[in-house]
Amino acid sequence: MHYRLNDALRRVRVGLLSAGLSGLLSVILLSAWHRPVPASLPVAACSLIDVRSDSAVAFLQIGADTASAPGRMHAGFLYDYHLKEKEIAALRLQHVRNRQTLRLFAVAGLLAILSFACYWRYNKRKCFQLEMRWLDVKRIQHEAECQSAASMEKCKAYIGKLEAELEAIRLTHQREQASLWKKLQAAQERCRILELQLSSKLELCTQTDQPLTALSIVRRLSKKARSPQGVANVSASEWKLLKSWISLCYPDFFTKLDSLCYRFKEKEMCMNMLIKAGFAPSEIAVLLGHPVQTITTMRRRLSQSALEHLRPTPQQWDDFINSL
Repeated sequence: MHYRLNDALRRVRVGLLSAGLSGLLSVILLSAWHRPVPASLPVAACSLIDVRSDSAVAFLQIGADTASAPGRMHAGFLYDYHLKEKEIAALRLQHVRNRQTLRLFAVAGLLAILSFACYWRYNKRKCFQLEMRWLDVKRIQHEAECQSAASMEKCKAYIGKLEAELEAIRLTHQREQASLWKKLQAAQERCRILELQLSSKLELCTQTDQPLTALSIVRRLSKKARSPQGVANVSASEWKLLKSWISLCYPDFFTKLDSLCYRFKEKEMCMNMLIKAGFAPSEIAVLLGHPVQTITTMRRRLSQSALEHLRPTPQQWDDFINSL
């Protein structure tokens, strides 16, 4: 806006300068102008250059011709008449020249005004064109900015969509990887169990007459029960293998336990299998991760709940398990 105002002021100054130059040119032409005397003026005015010198010459001529007093009076009248005629002619000439000067000034002023008006009109049209071009440039710039902003928004939306898709693919991959890892662990566990079952069956086929204490799983648990740390981490596969061995050696063991009017817990069932395998209470306590007193209390409670003894003892429950 400041630039456009300065440009308009510069154009106005240039217009005023052009108008001043036009007026100056008109004055110069007026000073150099010379107009001939009109034909309608008196003949006496055309032959006179200086009024006073001509009047003196005429007075001398009249005085020479008429030396008498009446002649001098007539000559004075003639002198006054000629002097007035000359003054009137000079005034008319001055008037004509003044009128010509005024006309010339009027024409010069009109030309200056017309030139200034034309220049102002031209500058106004040029300013209007420049303003329209500037508006077009601003419009094009605004459209370009809008298009670039829209393009940026589209790019951001597309990038966000790609990031969301990549995140979904990554999460899916992680879930699939976790699922495959779980399946692999389950398959490894099944393979281990099958391997243990197969080895147990082979051992059972070769050692059917030997007691449970001679089995490899019982020896492994006995080794863990005698651990110096006093803690044995028995895996689920080992409990399953022990259960399968007891089922093979004593097919009615779990059936008879289920026939009792008591629902055994997992720890209690593990304790029953260990009692059947010939483990001592201290070894059972290490394998189950409980104190010996807790194992004794569990045996007494089972003897009271499952066998309904009036005076239950832990040994009564051990005898019952070994009798199955």
